[in-house]
Amino acid sequence: MPEAPELTIVREVLERRVVGAAVESARIIRPTVLRTLSEIDVAADIEGRSFTNVSRYGKSVTLTLSDGMALVIFPMLTGRLRLASPKDRLTKTVSLSLSLSNGIDLRYLDDRQMGMLYYAPTDRFTEIPRLEETGPDVLDEPLSLEDFTARLRRFTGEIKGILTRGSLVAGIGNAYSDEIVWEAGISPFRRRADLSADEIARLHAAVYAVPRRAVVMLRELIGDDIHIERREWLSVHGKANQQCPRCGGRISRLSANRRITDYCMTCQPGLLIRN
Repeated sequence: MPEAPELTIVREVLERRVVGAAVESARIIRPTVLRTLSEIDVAADIEGRSFTNVSRYGKSVTLTLSDGMALVIFPMLTGRLRLASPKDRLTKTVSLSLSLSNGIDLRYLDDRQMGMLYYAPTDRFTEIPRLEETGPDVLDEPLSLEDFTARLRRFTGEIKGILTRGSLVAGIGNAYSDEIVWEAGISPFRRRADLSADEIARLHAAVYAVPRRAVVMLRELIGDDIHIERREWLSVHGKANQQCPRCGGRISRLSANRRITDYCMTCQPGLLIRN
């Protein structure tokens, strides 16, 4: 799942490569990912419009088009954007392909059709589910420790689930939540109510430090290949049964509900909560 760091790179690349270009033609190959707020022929309506801005909020990217329309993209688990040559074949994962006036094809890929693309008027964004249901962005100005602690008190349950829910801060998913709680030295299964003031302070620091470091790393690794996931450099996520880089212990993995959690039982002591 692309999270705030990856989608920040996507925003930066698209700002450079597609803003100012017009959509010359549109192909909707898999319409199941496409959403609208009213009856509209998306392929016909989007043709001729130019991209005027690209923004990111949480785990979504918004491509604003001329004359008050936009594509709001929630990649979810398997969605990706790709810049391609018109000569590149359309793979079976391509759901939408836009041919642009600058000779680039902008494609949305999603092999499991889990993502959502909203084509909507910019003055109706409040009607888009998910867009208004998240907290302050994790890459915006950090909350003070006091404000972060106050927001955290609203939530119950395991700390990893609170981080990925998006209401505390927006933009953290499965991978970076593993990295954040590892850096903070907190078990992903600890209940929020059981965290000490010192642990909350460590969590607050990690929530903002980890994604910012990731953006710097990903700028070097990804380049313009925004459809490629690069996470081999992470400390614990995706590293099951490898050595913990901090203590040398074995990294454990728990799989549940199509989600993996990688953590170090030595560095992050705590019991798994059983429902």
